[in-house]
Amino acid sequence: GDNLGARGVWGKSTLYEESVKVPMLLAGPGITPGVCETPVDLLDLFPTILQGAGIDPTPEMIAAAQRAAARQGLHNVEFRVATADDLPFPSDAFDAVVSRFAVMFFPLPADELRETLRTLKRDGRMAFAVWGFAEKNPFHYIFSRIIERYVPSTPAAPESSDAFRFAPPGTLLAVFNQAGAVDASERLLQFEIEAPLSVESFCDLRSEMSDKLRTKLAGLSK
Repeated sequence: GDNLGARGVWGKSTLYEESVKVPMLLAGPGITPGVCETPVDLLDLFPTILQGAGIDPTPEMIAAAQRAAARQGLHNVEFRVATADDLPFPSDAFDAVVSRFAVMFFPLPADELRETLRTLKRDGRMAFAVWGFAEKNPFHYIFSRIIERYVPSTPAAPESSDAFRFAPPGTLLAVFNQAGAVDASERLLQFEIEAPLSVESFCDLRSEMSDKLRTKLAGLSK
């Protein structure tokens, strides 16, 4: 199998490739709400960008991104293994920074955002995406609620690295302001995820995405 103990996962599949192919969501002034029927992901943006860079602390994710970029013939993007508290880029390097579902896991979010702002040009823009409340997110709660019948969850501390730590309105905005961001704002984006997955595939997907869920599953009797 592929997951021979990597990141504490044992199994016969890995979702690094699938994780690169995240849905692309667009929102802003002049953009009419709707759904595009053509499959797209964030890598589809790079042909419209002069030069880009991506980071992730996991080497496997970087390798998957490099393979995906190579398949699409993208030569204007580089990927590096790095963490948000020590970015391998000079100051004032980027016109825009995009982060999806990562800031929730920063140990010191305000410090990491200051480091990100360092690499952003004076008139640049940042866009960060985080999950809303868990109880409004069936992708997360359907499987989790079943497991919690047998292995109850321990409430997460308010400042802990939890997927939903910034779900309450204003919490992430406050961190942006603390980090020194100018004209920061937040908005709620509601969307649906539909995929032709079997129950088994969905369970595998969720367990690979969550260390806490894998720990709970390991504690269940056969």
